[in-house]
Amino acid sequence: GLRPYWINTSDNRLVRDVMQMDKQESRKVVESLLKKEEVRKEVILNIAYPQIASSQDTAWSFLLHGGYLKASERRQIHRNITYNLSIPNLEVETIYETIIKSWLEEDLEANEDFLTFIAGIRELNPVMIEDGLGGILFALASFHDTAFPRGARNGHARSGNARSAQRKAGETFYHGLMLGLLAYLSSEYIVESNREYGSGRADIVLIKRNFGRDTTPGEVLLFELKQQPIDSNSPLEELAGEALTQARERYLAGLKKKWQPERYLVVGAGFSGREMACQCEQG
Repeated sequence: GLRPYWINTSDNRLVRDVMQMDKQESRKVVESLLKKEEVRKEVILNIAYPQIASSQDTAWSFLLHGGYLKASERRQIHRNITYNLSIPNLEVETIYETIIKSWLEEDLEANEDFLTFIAGIRELNPVMIEDGLGGILFALASFHDTAFPRGARNGHARSGNARSAQRKAGETFYHGLMLGLLAYLSSEYIVESNREYGSGRADIVLIKRNFGRDTTPGEVLLFELKQQPIDSNSPLEELAGEALTQARERYLAGLKKKWQPERYLVVGAGFSGREMACQCEQG
């Protein structure tokens, strides 16, 4: 096969050019690849650089021959040959991560709420975290994305099991939203999701990456997220308080024992539609 000499170029312009042809589709494919999922694509065996602009499939073929993708499970139907594509190594994975991160920065760099949220994380500032996240939630999440399914809003889902499932679905949405936002900080923090600490699985944990010789992280952040039940009228501050209590009593001791941080911030967050509230504890 062709030697992946492009990997050694300073700006990896080839990869950027290919992905820019169809940014939306490229982003979807690369995010799947970064999650270690394989993507099946048609592959053109004989290809030259000028052909790269002819179609997105041609572009992926070029990246395969250039060493930026790995192919497996060949299938042929008539003249069409498809392969499962995956990322070949950590070096190439870093290239894709860098491109995705740059796109996120382009999307969010003008978003003051996002910048406030990120600054709050870096500074362990509860007020900035709540203000930024609240603004992001209001701007990005529609009611239909964050509320319970239509049956619940119409009063059709009344059983305890149905309400529990609906609440879990809502918490999954907010969990995914948080992880997407925190991916921006992946070069500065280790981001853990549903990892065991103490007597359960903590929703989200951030561990400050240490680039020095000291083995302990300077700080850790612990997030516990709760969705307000559809039949509840309790203030979100109470729900956030419940989340904080759960995080503090079930996970914090285990977290501190493992990482021995110099500083920590525990954030309990309660959500309902586009509204949210936080209760925090610092140490």
